Amino acid sequence: MHIQCSTESAILLAGYLSPDFPVLRFITEGKELPGLHLTIRPNVMVVDQLRQRLVEFLGAGFTATSIDLATQFAGTIDDPIVGPTTLYLASIPALAPNPPGKWATIPELLRAMKADRRRVAYLQAWQVLSSGIKDDIEAIETDKSPLV
Repeated sequence: MHIQCSTESAILLAGYLSPDFPVLRFITEGKELPGLHLTIRPNVMVVDQLRQRLVEFLGAGFTATSIDLATQFAGTIDDPIVGPTTLYLASIPALAPNPPGKWATIPELLRAMKADRRRVAYLQAWQVLSSGIKDDIEAIETDKSPLV
């Protein structure tokens, strides 16, 4: 599988459906933007880099082949600190009990984020997870003044 990354940085939003907790939960490093962050190396396949980042985070007991990357989704986030970043979505079919790291549902991740345009890519990822067709979504800034 060959995927191009048009940005220098990426975030992997990797979810796991535990038998004990039947709702997808996603790894987060506790940064402002949820997911696993990585700098893209231009001469290495993106899929391999995403798998390697997941293995680094989850530890040696996790195998690099056990990731299902959603190839139909790659969202773009304009981050004021690192610049344009690509958001990738994946599911992890199997994990050892009590995997390391902080895990949260998409609604929990969204509530923890600032209410700005960077959330749009995460909303699109949620739509893909819900088996929705990936439509173009636009963020609209509303006037916060009270209605008269």
